[in-house]
Amino acid sequence: MFFALSHYKSCFVANLAARYTFTEVITVLRGKLGNGMGEKFDTKKGEMLNVGSSFVLPAGHTHYVWTTDEETIVELIATGPWDIIYTNPTDDPRKNK
Repeated sequence: MFFALSHYKSCFVANLAARYTFTEVITVLRGKLGNGMGEKFDTKKGEMLNVGSSFVLPAGHTHYVWTTDEETIVELIATGPWDIIYTNPTDDPRKNK
């Protein structure tokens, strides 16, 4: 098990849908985090999470996130080895383009 803190600048959009190899628990510590499920970015199909809100992202479920006009900090708890799998492999920044 591990935890990580993620810092997102205001108006951040991660419209690169991805899934993870292990279940994650994500808690908003500061700001607001939008979270949507599915392979296409659509804020209308997601939900906005406030400070103290948590959600469980089951392994293999594709999702995307965004922030509002304020910076956001979230805590992620998962087990490893952890990996991210982009829906569109060309979006993966770890691969040479």
